[in-house]
Amino acid sequence: MVMVCFAIVSVRCALEIRLLRKKMLREQEGATSSRSGIEMRMWFHGLLLLGNSTRGVAVGIELVLWQAGMCPSSLACTQVRVFPNLFFLSTYSLLTLFWAQLTYQVMNVQFLHLRALFFGGNALLYTAY
Repeated sequence: MVMVCFAIVSVRCALEIRLLRKKMLREQEGATSSRSGIEMRMWFHGLLLLGNSTRGVAVGIELVLWQAGMCPSSLACTQVRVFPNLFFLSTYSLLTLFWAQLTYQVMNVQFLHLRALFFGGNALLYTAY
């Protein structure tokens, strides 16, 4: 029952975020500002939604593992607990990328490999995990 409620709330939140994005895009169509800000916000909200969704799924899996008597000492239980943290880490590294891009733009310095560094760092974290 809890998982069904979580799924309904997650879908509702995703739809609300989608509607807000469309509204923000309509408002910015007439503006001369860059669209990179709205794209960054969409990625940020998407990763947060993914992180929260995996957190909910992890709680459900952990409940099943507890009932099976495998938690808290098993490696599977620890991995289920820690896995959603990777999405939150990616979310906040995306926020760091945004601030780095903003800083370089304000300083009028071009750093071409910033995005590649972001994706490479995340890939390294996921592989190391």
